Amino acid sequence: MTIEYCGISLPQELSGYGKFTDLIEPKPDVEVKLLSGVEVNRDFRGRILSVNYYAPNQDLMKQIFYQGMYVSNINYYSHDRLCAKEEYQDEKLMSKTIYSKNGVAAYTIKYEYEREKLTRVSKTTRENEIEVKYLYDELDRIIARKIFVDLRLISQQEYNYDILDRIKEYKDENQRIVVKNVSPKNELLSYTITDKIGNEILIVNHFTEYGYQNTDVTLNGHSITVNDTSYVDNVMLKKPYASDEDLDLIISSLMRQSIQTRRTDGQAVLAKKTMGLIDRNIELKTLPISIRKRVLFNIVAR
Repeated sequence: MTIEYCGISLPQELSGYGKFTDLIEPKPDVEVKLLSGVEVNRDFRGRILSVNYYAPNQDLMKQIFYQGMYVSNINYYSHDRLCAKEEYQDEKLMSKTIYSKNGVAAYTIKYEYEREKLTRVSKTTRENEIEVKYLYDELDRIIARKIFVDLRLISQQEYNYDILDRIKEYKDENQRIVVKNVSPKNELLSYTITDKIGNEILIVNHFTEYGYQNTDVTLNGHSITVNDTSYVDNVMLKKPYASDEDLDLIISSLMRQSIQTRRTDGQAVLAKKTMGLIDRNIELKTLPISIRKRVLFNIVAR
């Protein structure tokens, strides 16, 4: 967004820095920095090419470069050292690079779009590449999320929605969750979880006029009643969103898996039963069926 002053377009973000005249009238660079903490560079027609932001001690903090009316690049500095860089195209973030203290790129995140929707996020380090791809339906809702490590598919998650735009079914390589009943207050009354070997777990939540009461968990005809409000997390309302946060959560999960495989055989088996491929934080961002529920299911199954 831009604002107009005396027929000249300025980025809207500059409105909070000093007086507009400090930015428009030709003055020595140092005077501009002292007055506003901002230095504006222009071409011969007066169009803004870049804007520099300075700390009170005059250290360069950020540089924003423009092509026409739009941002093309943003550089971030720490003690005058480049620590991060972002590249934009048509107002969309295309890549983000983080630099180590010695100036070497630690990792790069890239973004791909289709009709304004984010369809791919990838993170490249010196060790490997992790990417997440998204598929959408005609209503621009995510219906599938595929996770790759070095081009190898390691997880595929699928989503189905009801007429009210709520998730009614979730499926991955470890489980399938189907919502059965929702109250007029939009409380999650019951749903089933089917694991990858065919066991079906029925979750029934009970409510009174004062709110949540308890939950019945039934597996293979065996039931247990628990008082655990995490079972009433409304999976119907939790929709997946495309973002680079997915990558951070996925990487955290993969690292934890790597640690688990280095444990003793017995511990690794238990970890495989209870952890799955998806970290609990990812589940909370997609469908809030927590890891500890899976642990409970294993206990009930015994």
